[in-house]
Amino acid sequence: MKNLGAVSIRPFVAAVLVPLFILAFSASKFSKPDEISFYLGLGFFSAGASILTATLRLYIKKCELGADQSGAPRDLITSGMYAYVRNPAEIGLAAMLVGESVFFGSALILLWFFCYFAIRNAHIIYVEEPGLAKRYGCKYFDYARNVGRWIPRKRPWESDSD
Repeated sequence: MKNLGAVSIRPFVAAVLVPLFILAFSASKFSKPDEISFYLGLGFFSAGASILTATLRLYIKKCELGADQSGAPRDLITSGMYAYVRNPAEIGLAAMLVGESVFFGSALILLWFFCYFAIRNAHIIYVEEPGLAKRYGCKYFDYARNVGRWIPRKRPWESDSD
């Protein structure tokens, strides 16, 4: 699992370290959130953390079952959260950042969310997806045609070839 560090460190930096840095060095001082912001922010953050955790656990499990030389899973992951949406970890991370923004009342964390999402979206489209297409071929094309990049399906997708 050569790339496990990158898979787990990136979300930690994006959802924990950068927001802490923003809060520590921004001009606005933290004040206790009102009740709505508290529960709404906590709800978004908790839901996002749950999605991210479930996604990372599935990824680790698939890597343990077999990984190629780059450390990526030998088989395309299309089960679990991936049966609903192609980038569940990013959706979880997005929910966490929105939750932090609401909880702390921080427009700067919300700005960080938009910047992070724009960079990750470009990376996914121009780097990750071509790599997945090259590695998994027709299976990836079938998956991408049936499962949205960002908009989850109502029902889990099941490949006809499985």
